Amino acid sequence: MAKDAVAGALPTEEDAPVVFYCGSITCQAAPNAAQFAASLGYTDVSVLSAGIAGWEEAGQPTEKA
Repeated sequence: MAKDAVAGALPTEEDAPVVFYCGSITCQAAPNAAQFAASLGYTDVSVLSAGIAGWEEAGQPTEKA
């Protein structure tokens, strides 16, 4: 995801929780996006390190937005 796309998708409140994830554990887009968000001043930034695949493999629920 490009930096402009990340910035445009972030909430207006810099203290809002923001979670980034990729399709798998080998992808680096989520950690890079999280680092960028933090550099913009966001204070509650997390990365789902297992990716969405790991989330689903763990039996966790998902929803379509």
